[in-house]
Amino acid sequence: MSFFRASKKSQSVALKIAPDDPLRAFRLHLSWFLGSLLVIVAILIYARLVTAPGFSDLRVERNDALTENRDLKDQISELNGRLAIAERRVQVADAAERELQKTLAERLRREARLKADLSFYERMLGGEQKNTGLTAFSLSLQKTAAAGVYRYTLTLAQNLRDADVVSGLASMSLDGAQQGTLKTLNWAALTRGSGGVPLPFSFKYFARLEGQLLVPDDFQAATFSIRMDPENGAAITQQIPWNQTLTSEE
Repeated sequence: MSFFRASKKSQSVALKIAPDDPLRAFRLHLSWFLGSLLVIVAILIYARLVTAPGFSDLRVERNDALTENRDLKDQISELNGRLAIAERRVQVADAAERELQKTLAERLRREARLKADLSFYERMLGGEQKNTGLTAFSLSLQKTAAAGVYRYTLTLAQNLRDADVVSGLASMSLDGAQQGTLKTLNWAALTRGSGGVPLPFSFKYFARLEGQLLVPDDFQAATFSIRMDPENGAAITQQIPWNQTLTSEE
């Protein structure tokens, strides 16, 4: 029976087991990284070949611009220095001009005073002058910055050939009108605060008495009366119009 029995082939399936490769994943990542790196390098080379000339020109222009900027800064610094020197020269010139004007004005004032003194001496000592005794030779007023306040210069003189020293006291009063009424301001009112003390004098040929007078703004001045009381002799009174006493000399 066994000779006629068909032989049976084995029905089992053979399994093939592949060997374990732990570096496979690393090689895949390395291949991907190297491929990407090659692509990047290719892009950079292309960009370098295509656009590098333009970048070079830009670098040259940038360097030129920086150089020009430095040159402009140097020029600006130099111009600022020149401007400072010019401004200083202008300041020095202005100061010198102001000083020159001040000196010139002072010399003009001095010249005016010298001329006035010369005229005074000529009038007082001139041969045509009469041989007179004590007299109020001149009175000048100069308005100050204070309201109603005037600086006065009263010149007393005597024109005697063989004059002796004359001494005494002098005072003034001012006639005019105030609020429509005739009024006289005596020496005490004109020199408010001084107590009306007369001015002492003592001289041989002339003397100048100076001080301040107070005249109200609403007082319409007309005439000064000058009183001189010598120690030896009678009192002398002279009148000088107000408008002949005013002067603008500084």
